[in-house]
Amino acid sequence: MCKAFRETLLASCDVQEQQRAASSRDAATGTGKATEPSAFARYFEGLGPKDAAKEGTLLLLGGIFFLLVGPFVVGSAMLSTLWEAADRGFRGGVFLSGQEQTGFLLGTVAPWINSKTNRFHARFVKNPQDAYMVNAVLLFGGVIPLLFLLCGLHARSNDGQVNPLLCLLYNQFRIGPFVMNFGWVYALSHREGHAIAAFTGMWRQPFDKVGPMRYVFNYWIGLFFGVTPASFDVGHSIIHHKYSNAPEDSITCSDRPRDNWCSYVSYAPRFILYALNISTMWHFAERRNWKHFFNTVFGTAWYAAFFALVARVFGGSFCFWYVGYPLMEQVFLLMMANWSWHAFIDPVDPNNENVLSTTILNGQINVLNEDAHVTHHRYPGTHWSNTPRLLEKHRSEYDAGGAAGPENANGYGSVFYNSHVFEVGGLCVAGDYATLAKRFCGAVPEGYDEVLGVSAKLRGTMQPVPPCPLPQSQVEELLKSRLRYCWHGPRARAAAAAKKAA
Repeated sequence: MCKAFRETLLASCDVQEQQRAASSRDAATGTGKATEPSAFARYFEGLGPKDAAKEGTLLLLGGIFFLLVGPFVVGSAMLSTLWEAADRGFRGGVFLSGQEQTGFLLGTVAPWINSKTNRFHARFVKNPQDAYMVNAVLLFGGVIPLLFLLCGLHARSNDGQVNPLLCLLYNQFRIGPFVMNFGWVYALSHREGHAIAAFTGMWRQPFDKVGPMRYVFNYWIGLFFGVTPASFDVGHSIIHHKYSNAPEDSITCSDRPRDNWCSYVSYAPRFILYALNISTMWHFAERRNWKHFFNTVFGTAWYAAFFALVARVFGGSFCFWYVGYPLMEQVFLLMMANWSWHAFIDPVDPNNENVLSTTILNGQINVLNEDAHVTHHRYPGTHWSNTPRLLEKHRSEYDAGGAAGPENANGYGSVFYNSHVFEVGGLCVAGDYATLAKRFCGAVPEGYDEVLGVSAKLRGTMQPVPPCPLPQSQVEELLKSRLRYCWHGPRARAAAAAKKAA
């Protein structure tokens, strides 16, 4: 790293953190560690009356959403985790066991079915490695809608009353053990959305350009999982990937510190507007891009029509719990995923993609190599099987190279290991820098690109990923500075004003 770059880092990096540190050093605990304001106080720190009122309103609205939806989604996720743990006989415990997805259903039955049907199903897809998609369509687009229909008929036969136990069983089966059904539906909707935006497809001709299979995940299967049509193929593929957490991004989280639960709660209204396609339509209307605007209107109308049809046939209560709840569920879960993928920002170069997009090596939830999010942002249209090779291609760009020292700290990317997207995001929101630092390696070691593509059963046989060579305390400070840096918005303006005044 050149001398000029180091000087720039020392001079301009983390003005906001310096302000907070200066205000907190005056008080010290009995252990000698400096204290700092609470998360609530830090959330409003530096804001003027108008900005404070706006941010307070967002916090209130987000708090209402979390209070209403959180208990149901968290409870469902816990049951799903217990289901997966029971499936493997609780080997390694329940959480972060290192044995995830190695049980009977996920580790034996699902792979066996795919292996037995791959040869026949490969004729329907462009890439033979995608033969599993036929089974995914049969399960998510056939079995789940059939169960949905049966539950609807049961509610209709009972004057529209929803049976709580039946509703619970349906939704647990829908998301699957370890929330993997949910993960696969969203990964495939994500990939299909990019294919739609690029006018390509995942299926063999002629189904890649015409016919219902081209849109099956976003416009059929997704309806049962809370996917709003056009959110992936327009909002995500065209807006998010163009701006990548910059101010123009509809779901940017870079205007608030990502290590603060207040910031995360107040982020919910923004993500809800995105999930409902409202901010996407507004984005294109402002720019008079009517093609993408009307594509988004069509996708939104498709979802609204499905919602209205279900309510008309099976009743409003059924529609709320079987269509409305999955929509709120996906907001709750995908909001955390996006927060985790883009929690870290390089204060010197906010466009530094190695920092801006998170990578997780040897992760417990790695559907279609989504854990290499940095590679996905560089090559959004590439096939998932190319990800390890492309990750290795850019490995040398992590210029810290393993040399410890403050002058090299900024060269480390947002690379973690032995974790998953929800844990990384949760540790960020909680401000648990110590645990986060233990998961941090900062670079892709040579020859370790293969840790993305192995099966769950083989993951434990891989050579351990070497940790970051920097001292623990220095890693914590590095992560803190990246989590607290605000790229734009009122906090960034306050930091710029303070720097100018100094």
